Amino acid sequence: MHATRRTGHRKNAIIASCGLLLAVTTAACSSGSDESSESLAAATGGKGSLDGKTITFAGFGGDLQKYQTSAWEEPFTTTTGATFANAENSGIAAIRTQVKTGNVKWDVVEDYAFNIAQDCGTLYEPLKGVALDEIQADYVTNECGVPVVKFSNVLVYDPTKFGTAPTKVSDFFDTATFPGKRAIVNDPNSGVLELSLISSGVSADELYPLDLESATSIIKKESDSIEFSASQAVSVQKITSGNVDMAVMPNGRALAAVQENPNLKVVWSEAPTTWDNLAVVKGSKVGPAALQWLGYVGTAKAQADLSTLFPYGIFSKDVTPTLTDEQRQFFPDDPSRSADLLNLDQGYYEKNNADVTAAWTAATAG
Repeated sequence: MHATRRTGHRKNAIIASCGLLLAVTTAACSSGSDESSESLAAATGGKGSLDGKTITFAGFGGDLQKYQTSAWEEPFTTTTGATFANAENSGIAAIRTQVKTGNVKWDVVEDYAFNIAQDCGTLYEPLKGVALDEIQADYVTNECGVPVVKFSNVLVYDPTKFGTAPTKVSDFFDTATFPGKRAIVNDPNSGVLELSLISSGVSADELYPLDLESATSIIKKESDSIEFSASQAVSVQKITSGNVDMAVMPNGRALAAVQENPNLKVVWSEAPTTWDNLAVVKGSKVGPAALQWLGYVGTAKAQADLSTLFPYGIFSKDVTPTLTDEQRQFFPDDPSRSADLLNLDQGYYEKNNADVTAAWTAATAG
């Protein structure tokens, strides 16, 4: 299910793998771009140290991957000589096939953190010394993934359609107060199950383990009002064109929707919030180079560089991205809203996602 969601996400600072050395230091996150570039160049052995290496990155496409190219790939290429080929992650089945056959086409993939955790060591390589000490420890949930792209699934709505404005994301399920069509991506990991339970009176601190029977019964009950989108891009199209009156989508997609239709409004309270990992696929032929790139992506500077282009959240307290006023309205780490977000339980999904997916499929089929 995960591929539908955004398509159109130690002690010292040294990476040592197969003779390649990368020291990712705090100096690499300093304010001067020339100084940062020089620090990274020195750490990777100088300019051209990875000439001839091409890293294939399978992300989620759309604006996110475009900005990841600018923030993460291009600086690394300039410094090391490594080049990138970009693909779209079509799902876990493709990764399993690549690993099983030994024909690994994607060197690095992006996926939910709990999905990477589930297959760490079988489908994904351990980080082998990649330093994540610039990332807050709470976000490091497994040995294979670098935390990236913290995002919140917010409620976007058309204020002309409702006499009373919704105030929380779980109002998505209040069809009595807010009648009309609504859209959400066809993905049980979007926080939709949590929102359904909250709408029925379950408090946020009592959500887990999820009562899947109750959650899916609420979804079935309201299914005549819900359109399950094949992708987040479809949800954006539906809300901007007026085909639905409200939609739940990641904050970056919400920004795109409001840019296209400035009349739309956004609700953050109770927004389900989660994050992705980048991981090296087991059997990658450029694994050491890919690990070096992940070491760079894990620096505070690289994380902030992406948020400056596209306002997804970051994982370091050591740096603050430079945001426009518009971007700040869609930034999940803004202090005005971060306390009101609903953080999804990564451990629960790591252990129970098969049951979650089965319950969701049964509830939405047909």
